[in-house]
Amino acid sequence: MAMLTIALSKGRVFDETLPLLAAAGIAPAEDPETSRKLIIDSNRPDVRFIIVRASDVPTYVQRGAADLGVSGKDVLLEHGGEGLYQPVDLGIGRCRMVVAAKTSFDYEGALKRGARLSVATKYVMTAREHFAAKGMHVDLIKLYGSMELAPLVGLADAIVDLVSSGKTLKANGLVAVEEIMAISARLIVNPAALKLKRDSVQPVLDALARSARSAPGTAVTEMRRLDSSAADFAAALARLTAVNTAQDEAIDTSVANIIVDVRARGDAAVLEYTYLFDRIKAPSVAALELGPAAFEAAFDALGAEQHNALVTAAERVRTYHRHQRVKSWSFTEADGTRLGQQVTPLDRVGIYVPGGKAAYPSSVLMNALPAQVAGVREIVMVVPTPHGAQSALVLAAAHVAGVTRAFTIGGAQAIAALAYGTATIPAVDKIVGPGNAY
Repeated sequence: MAMLTIALSKGRVFDETLPLLAAAGIAPAEDPETSRKLIIDSNRPDVRFIIVRASDVPTYVQRGAADLGVSGKDVLLEHGGEGLYQPVDLGIGRCRMVVAAKTSFDYEGALKRGARLSVATKYVMTAREHFAAKGMHVDLIKLYGSMELAPLVGLADAIVDLVSSGKTLKANGLVAVEEIMAISARLIVNPAALKLKRDSVQPVLDALARSARSAPGTAVTEMRRLDSSAADFAAALARLTAVNTAQDEAIDTSVANIIVDVRARGDAAVLEYTYLFDRIKAPSVAALELGPAAFEAAFDALGAEQHNALVTAAERVRTYHRHQRVKSWSFTEADGTRLGQQVTPLDRVGIYVPGGKAAYPSSVLMNALPAQVAGVREIVMVVPTPHGAQSALVLAAAHVAGVTRAFTIGGAQAIAALAYGTATIPAVDKIVGPGNAY
């Protein structure tokens, strides 16, 4: 069988991975904590380990230097996860990524005021996307350790970091003011290895998945149930459905301010927000526009498999909506009165398509094709491209779905530009697409 290389890093995740590997019949021949070797054999002749930094595990797997690896979700988010298959949440290395600040700092008040905060973190990509989605203006400060020190010495207003028990925060007079997400370690696989070494990779993958499911403390949490006949039912339901109104109000305020700004200043405001949230400094909004030629080039560059999948998906969506199409009709009564219904397509619609880590060509097809089928003459797409990263599949889908123009902008500023128009971006009659509270 082909040799399998598994990338691991020393520390807590490694220690918690060992029992899962043992249950799958795999064990390192040496202890990496005492050995100085970076390549370690296992009890199986077809499996070996490489010991690397935690932040480097995704890179080794992505580029094929390792076939499999174990990496925390936090690391994968910063890496981007491109070129990696993540089939199993191993349920180990559990912790939370939170925003934390001094107990005396009024974080909710800062949200309401729309204050510009300084935030220290080593998770810059994740923090930037989190605060941008909330409409918060933040200055991110990259640190590599002792994160709790930053608010104490006035370097930052808050931090974004991982916490497990929260004891370190408490010992330093800090408190978690917002949870961003739960973190655990994932098994990651090189897609090429899965195809070319499937006979070797798949059994190991399946065995680790079984080990993770059966490991103590990693069982699926039982669904929470409420009994409507219980005396505390109303209170329990209220707690379960409660929302953070302070956060909602802060988002509403921020979005309202952005809309007013874009409506008043047009292109200038769009450019400022695009730089603030997506880190793209463009000389003009026209420089952010893409047209049919770019869509066609992206489509022509697709491989045969993606090309066929996109065309097939588009035709299925198109066929479905043809059956939904409402037609004009009329009839004439005996006295000559003509009655009926005239169905006229809108002149121009806008579609919002997620970008960055959430780039889905399906969003283009599902939103643009109904407009195309209805006979809309102009379909304007807005799609954020953080740091200028464009999705070739999204652009190819725009070609298939008949999008006429696209602007690489996102967020509330993009919606406001479509709704009210700017010197460069035309106002549309209707806006559709997925989104969040922001």
